[in-house]
Amino acid sequence: MKNKQTLLIIALIVIIALAMVGCNEDNNDTTPPTVTITNANQTKTLAPDLVIELSATVTQGTNPIQSKEWTLKNATVDGVTPVFADKTAATTTVTGIKKAGTFVFELKVKDTTGVEGTATVTVVVNAMTVTANIVVPAIPITTLPATTLDFGLPSSYTGYNSDFPNGCITYTLKDNKNNNFNGQVNAGDSTLGYVNSEGITFTQTFYYNNQVVGTRSVLLRFSTSVGGRFSAIDANLADSEATITPDGSWATRGIIPPITLTLSKTITEILPPPITKIVTVSFPASFSASTNINFSPTSYIPENGWGDFSQSEIIYTVTCTELSKTYNSSTGFNVNLSEGYTEGNTYTFTQIFKVGSVEAGRQVIKANVLFGTFASLRDINNVALSPQAIPSITLTLTKPGTW
Repeated sequence: MKNKQTLLIIALIVIIALAMVGCNEDNNDTTPPTVTITNANQTKTLAPDLVIELSATVTQGTNPIQSKEWTLKNATVDGVTPVFADKTAATTTVTGIKKAGTFVFELKVKDTTGVEGTATVTVVVNAMTVTANIVVPAIPITTLPATTLDFGLPSSYTGYNSDFPNGCITYTLKDNKNNNFNGQVNAGDSTLGYVNSEGITFTQTFYYNNQVVGTRSVLLRFSTSVGGRFSAIDANLADSEATITPDGSWATRGIIPPITLTLSKTITEILPPPITKIVTVSFPASFSASTNINFSPTSYIPENGWGDFSQSEIIYTVTCTELSKTYNSSTGFNVNLSEGYTEGNTYTFTQIFKVGSVEAGRQVIKANVLFGTFASLRDINNVALSPQAIPSITLTLTKPGTW
């Protein structure tokens, strides 16, 4: 009897052991979910509105599917936070990619027992190229003979945008005698070495990012017979062809033609839109002949309040071109005749406003020195201002934005 009981117990143990082995074999035979990417590895170009489509099919394995989730598994650049339209859907879209690079997205699927199936898709985002056409306006020479020629400021050019902001263009100006100018040519300057009836070529060379993007030249005829002036727009014209009309003006007219500068650059990161603020700056309401010019602003009035800006962020300077003299907040903005300004000369004052290193606006004021005072105020084209006062100026303050 005792032996029969022992045999029975052994038999039960064997049956249980075999059952456990069968269960393990069943578990080992569990099939995981199958994940198949339906839009294989992709190549995109960086853009502000870039949308990446992720698509996959999911097939159930042994057990029902419990969850699906897309993630950014790895990337060749840091600081990228993708935004999934629905990270739990087999097909979804991704936005928020603001940098060029290689991105690997993974879809992970789990069944009810925790068994996983995964698949990845690689998306290469190439850098984008942006361009702009900056137009340098023509310079009409409406009065000849001309004592001075003003080639203007880059801030007057058109075509700037957020990728190529105002201030990104600079230029040099020189003549064929290797004289360099700061935008303005004074024909009466005896140090230039001009000879009567000589043709003088002036060449503007334009730069973007320290690279030459265009040149513009004009050939003028210098004449001492008309008091050291440019007597014709073309050096080949004789004095007889640049005659004086009955009204006392010179018959020869001309124009320095416009030029379009085509700019291009590669962008590997899309920055957030800049924060801007419009501010109106006003100056003393009137000006009369005096030994001083007061360039101090009387008020800064922001549109709809200061917001993200403050008046203290604005850097303001006034520079006299002819004397290479700069006035700023530490030296004051009161220009005094005794500082080297001489009788009979015209002086060019450039007002520049910046926030940090970014220019917010500028304007040019000219003033003659007559009878021991600063006389009439004029604009960049040498036209008398009416009323005689420094005009108000509208600034566009700019600083980097955030996503």
